[in-house]
Amino acid sequence: VAGFILEFVEAVPGEACRTRKRTEQHCGDVLDDLRLDDAQREEFGRCAGLARPANRRVLGCLLANLRAMRVVQERRDALIVEDNVRPLLEGASQSVLKVLDDACDLLYLGHLAHADTLQRIPRGLSDAPELTTDGQNHELWGTYAYRPSLVLYQKILAYIRDGFPKSLFHCRRRDCDVVPIDKLMQRVARKANLPIKCLAPPAFYRMPPVLPSKIHRKWDAGYEEASRGQLALYG
Repeated sequence: VAGFILEFVEAVPGEACRTRKRTEQHCGDVLDDLRLDDAQREEFGRCAGLARPANRRVLGCLLANLRAMRVVQERRDALIVEDNVRPLLEGASQSVLKVLDDACDLLYLGHLAHADTLQRIPRGLSDAPELTTDGQNHELWGTYAYRPSLVLYQKILAYIRDGFPKSLFHCRRRDCDVVPIDKLMQRVARKANLPIKCLAPPAFYRMPPVLPSKIHRKWDAGYEEASRGQLALYG
């Protein structure tokens, strides 16, 4: 991508994380960041093993993003960009650099949402839409282009650790749901009253079906519809 220096952060193969041993093998560094004790690590492996493959892929995505968040804190003028995105603007690097110094704790350089939510976002850099009590989901989707602050990163680690395992896992008899990272980081930010902002038009957009999801293929059609709507919204 013109204007950017790309640094690859190794993914976490969630489907392989079926036991504590395998989890330690593939993402022990993230468990170290979370400062989980021995009993918590054992429970982590148990929950991961109970989860079906689709939910383990959600877990892998969450752990990989936590790993990337740590790397971002070690770099200057850095942001997280997933491998299924493309620049929306020719001058994407200039658009990013203009807002990267903003003091908000969660900065979206790429986002999706339901059509009514996208239409509520003004052009330029603005606060993310407020959640409402109308029963509609007005949260932003995705983690494909964003910049988390050190404060938010530390809050997320503490939230997971202090509320573990329910902060991550919701187990049933034959499966274990995993909280998606895009939901988790927004909810932690809102709970701590940390500012969330987004750039519109976004600097990056998601690219299904050319680059389909590795987690939930069933959502690709919805993501494609939302991406097309977003592109149409900004001409």
